[in-house]
Amino acid sequence: MHKSKKTFTKKNKHTKNSEHICTSNIKTIEDEYFLHTKLQDLNTKASSAKNYTKGKVFVREYFVHSLCQVCKKELKTPVPCKKCQMINYCCEEHRREHWVSHMEICEAIENICEQRNTSHVMEGAVNLSPSEFKNLRMLNLSLCQQIITRELDLWEREMFLHPNICEICFEFNSGKLTRCMNCNYSSSCNLHNNDKHDQWCNALLIYQKIIQYYFNNGYNYIHLSNLKCKEMYLYLDS
Repeated sequence: MHKSKKTFTKKNKHTKNSEHICTSNIKTIEDEYFLHTKLQDLNTKASSAKNYTKGKVFVREYFVHSLCQVCKKELKTPVPCKKCQMINYCCEEHRREHWVSHMEICEAIENICEQRNTSHVMEGAVNLSPSEFKNLRMLNLSLCQQIITRELDLWEREMFLHPNICEICFEFNSGKLTRCMNCNYSSSCNLHNNDKHDQWCNALLIYQKIIQYYFNNGYNYIHLSNLKCKEMYLYLDS
């Protein structure tokens, strides 16, 4: 007698068709990972359809090294992750709150440091050429993905692509860095002064304010009005 294959059905009430995932051939970790990824995709589609119906777009999580990862407030006295030293918070409470989201990549970074016998994943970056520094960041990103066996989220990628470093020599030790007093984003070590920073300073400041604005207010494209635009411009100009 022919046995029918078992299928997992994920119904999306916002679409006419249901999607079916065959589970009878799950024999390896790769198969299970594919199923898990597919289910995540379906959940994302359902969530997106729901948000579209309401006319709302929710901003993804961003990594900006000059802002607290939890509340997106500007960092005056950063509280870094004590393990990876790659992400900052405004207080110890927010560091603990974010640990569930950060733990996986943090442990992967620790793993890389142990293999290299270094105390920081960016060790060796100082005085590299720009192309060599880019290669180091991409290598770290790739190694983390291999360790945790998934693609990094966008904010996790940004941890490697846009770390807090001296923009001249790529010094990564926060104790040797001084942030720009205007944008609080760009840093330089006590040996260098980035003369080209002035042309980007205000843009970096506005970028951070946009992230803060969306985090605090969300973005509603159906009810977006001239008043809403004016509110945002006033916020960016503050």
